[in-house]
Amino acid sequence: MHGKSIGSVGVIAVSWALLVLWTGCSRREQPQYLGKPLPQWTAQLKADAPEDRQKAVEAIMVMGSRAAPAVPALQELLQDKEAAVRMAAVDALASLGPAGRSAAPEVVGLLGDPDEAVRVKAAEGIPRLDPPKDQVVPALTRSLDDKAPKVRLAAANALGRVDPGSKQAFATLVALLADPSPTVRGAAALGLTAHGAAAKEALPLLLKALDDPSADARIGAALAIGAIGPEAKSAIAPLIKVLEKTVSSDECLACANALQAMGPEAKAAIPSLRKATSRFTDAGAGFGDRIKGAIGRIEGSK
Repeated sequence: MHGKSIGSVGVIAVSWALLVLWTGCSRREQPQYLGKPLPQWTAQLKADAPEDRQKAVEAIMVMGSRAAPAVPALQELLQDKEAAVRMAAVDALASLGPAGRSAAPEVVGLLGDPDEAVRVKAAEGIPRLDPPKDQVVPALTRSLDDKAPKVRLAAANALGRVDPGSKQAFATLVALLADPSPTVRGAAALGLTAHGAAAKEALPLLLKALDDPSADARIGAALAIGAIGPEAKSAIAPLIKVLEKTVSSDECLACANALQAMGPEAKAAIPSLRKATSRFTDAGAGFGDRIKGAIGRIEGSK
């Protein structure tokens, strides 16, 4: 009898130890940020102060895909009265990977938000959610006619990612090359890089953009020309001109990128590229190697 009692005590002790161990493991596996586990941050999404709600959203975003259980609460915040919180919720949902995909319809709905910045954020977030094309293309297409240029730009770039063959998205980007805002002009040119060789239709406007007073617009144009490739060889002379005048190492690299895409046709640019390595000595590590790499590709040795 005494032996059986000892045996029973032993079983109970082992069971208790396993329970404690399992509980401890569960706690350690719970995602945390700044010492607070996910459930606490999720509860904070309902805080009265908008800054507290936004802080909770940002904490959940840091946790990434491990914070998937917070998706329903984040979806509710897409209707928050504060624009900054709605925008943060879009970013957080897009950072959760496949778990955030269920929020795509609600994010698409934000394309009609009264706040311009929210509409931009929604358009930027849609491709990251990787939704079915037929779920988002109609709404993004409507946003190409938004009154705000930045929304039209974001919608065109998003549409180019979810529906690469979209002629409407391409046409919107081309039209935005003439936008009054240099930021929009540069971003529109950069958006055309996703269309690759098909952007040749916009080559006359891209050549014109190489003379734009904005460095952002010139850089975007150079990168778009590089994406077109050898069929944009008429841009070689204008690119050399920009290369020789620029005081920006970033613009120099954008021109080098475009020129190397032309291959041997761009041999006339080699002297200017070589001079660039001595002109931008403080450009940082890797600048000289990238210029030399461009020269090598033009010469056909790389």
